[in-house]
Amino acid sequence: MPTLCFFLSGALAAPAGWLTDRVGPMAVICTSVILLSLGYLLPSQANSAAGPFLSLGIIVGAGMSGGIAPVLSTVAPWYRTRRGLMAGLVIAGIGSGTFVVPSIASLLIAAFGWRVSFLLFGIVTGGTVAGLSLLFRREPRDMALLPYGCQPAGVNPDPGPADGLSRTEASRTLELWILIALYACAGFLYKSPS
Repeated sequence: MPTLCFFLSGALAAPAGWLTDRVGPMAVICTSVILLSLGYLLPSQANSAAGPFLSLGIIVGAGMSGGIAPVLSTVAPWYRTRRGLMAGLVIAGIGSGTFVVPSIASLLIAAFGWRVSFLLFGIVTGGTVAGLSLLFRREPRDMALLPYGCQPAGVNPDPGPADGLSRTEASRTLELWILIALYACAGFLYKSPS
């Protein structure tokens, strides 16, 4: 189940990034939140063992795909300097969640049982993340602001777009393919409790 979830999350991350460019981060993130919430809510009503596995493997995996690309592509335009640091913090936040959430889940299951725990996760995920996604703005200029590290005109002219690689240039770098391979392997490292 975690392998399927991570595989779908990675496979659908590129389309989620493409959709973010086309329709904006709020729509993609809200859709992802709906899928995540549904993926956590459905197991609480399951009547067979297949239901939770399919729900957590497929629906949650699809929902997780909107967690990295849309957020990173939304954070990047807000920073001219320290963009790498901010991207690292976004990824660290995702990693921290995968560290903290299982402990919370264990406590909830011990206190309330697994059905109520899934129900709570679905409600909290939907409410919290959907509320936070309403704060996302694609560009600083949408709010009459400058990216961090830019000076107002007349003080120090804007140096223009930040240097970077095009999609084609990035796809030819070894570093990108190493990152893709590492992310793909992460789903296979899960060890189920014995």
